[in-house]
Amino acid sequence: MLLAVNDVTELNEKIAIEQHQKEQLEEIAWMQSHLVRAPIARILGLLELLKQQDEPAVSQESAELFNMLEESVQEMDQITRNITQKSREELLEEL
Repeated sequence: MLLAVNDVTELNEKIAIEQHQKEQLEEIAWMQSHLVRAPIARILGLLELLKQQDEPAVSQESAELFNMLEESVQEMDQITRNITQKSREELLEEL
């Protein structure tokens, strides 16, 4: 009888640990998809507005800097999307 109680206790502890890990992974996935991507999306929007300006005063050098900045932000966005996707895949594997 005592052995059965210990087995159930250990099983309950393992289930609690797995549930906690799942919740942590869900939180990370949510943060990636919402908190991190929000400023990235704003930067991309601002860059698009800057590129649409028909200012002759914008030098070739400034245009190149805008392009480099946009490439960097696009890269950050893709990395964030990849991390979010990986987190979701891990969650699905846990289920």
